[in-house]
Amino acid sequence: MVAGNDPYLGGSEGAPPPPPPGGYRGNSRVSRLMHPAAPPLPAPAAPAIPVPRPPSSRAAKTVGAIVIAHALWLLFRLLLPGAGSYYFTVGAITVQVLMLIAAVVILVGPRGRRLGTIALVVTLVVNVATVGSVSALESAQSGNYDDYKTAEQRKWNAYPGIRGVDPAEILEKPSLEEDIARTDDLNAKLRAALSTEFGITWTMHGKNTLRNNRNGYGGESMLVDFSGPVWTSDRPMQSVADKRRLRDVVTRVMMQNGVSRTVVTSDPSFQPDPGNLERFYGSANPDQQHTWAMVSVDRQINFYVDVRIFDLSKDPTGAFRTEREGQSARDGTPLEGIQISARGYELLGSDKRDEFIAKLKTFGQ
Repeated sequence: MVAGNDPYLGGSEGAPPPPPPGGYRGNSRVSRLMHPAAPPLPAPAAPAIPVPRPPSSRAAKTVGAIVIAHALWLLFRLLLPGAGSYYFTVGAITVQVLMLIAAVVILVGPRGRRLGTIALVVTLVVNVATVGSVSALESAQSGNYDDYKTAEQRKWNAYPGIRGVDPAEILEKPSLEEDIARTDDLNAKLRAALSTEFGITWTMHGKNTLRNNRNGYGGESMLVDFSGPVWTSDRPMQSVADKRRLRDVVTRVMMQNGVSRTVVTSDPSFQPDPGNLERFYGSANPDQQHTWAMVSVDRQINFYVDVRIFDLSKDPTGAFRTEREGQSARDGTPLEGIQISARGYELLGSDKRDEFIAKLKTFGQ
């Protein structure tokens, strides 16, 4: 039996006694072996001193200035005549290639990288291809392609006649003024005959208008087309019998005044394609058409008289009414009834005759 005052029990049921003051001998040595002292912190590194960039070489500066000046010249060239044709010439493309090569060469050297990069970017952004494309787009929008034509093509732009039309035929025909007087006279006789036949009164819309002809070489000729005013009846015409009577009156008046050819363009005998008749006149059957159209042509004098009858009672869908309402809003003509107009084409004004002949001589005619 163990005595109660045993010093190794320490009063705690077999637990070892606490260490003596100051610890056991050799304890500090073991502690140092198990927990060595931390190594000293390294000294802070000195801040890196930036290496100065080598200055750009004189060659890099020269090439950079030339490349930028060339880019500015390309942009300025847009404002000068012949810009479009310039950008795609062999000389302009050769200079552009030299600019690109020079930019790449100075980019390789350590003293030209900065200016070489700038020069390369400028060359790739502003060059004959990009600026030339801008010029081409401007020409497409304006319709002016003179910059892309040769000197010979530009010369023929000013041809006073029409390509393929013999100038002698133009000079032999009545003048613009004579043609207008001729069509006005025919128009008046036709209106008078129809008034006698049907008791119609007429209203004039618009006036004579002129439009220059193209000459077939990219320019305008000295010849013009004219469109006379539109004359409209005071009432509709819906009876098929009346429409046929009107056709006969028009044919008779024109023949009496030297115009031998009058055709009904809305008739199947003139236009055999049923699809076209339905598209333009509402039906392939003349009795069901919303538009009757006839034209009297004098090719020798270059004019024609156009007579139309608009009949909304033959418009089951209402689409033709919508079309007529739009036209009426533009020119003030009534939705239905008879319309007469006259047009002349490829005519030379009497005051232009001498100038026309003089210009023809410059073209060897």
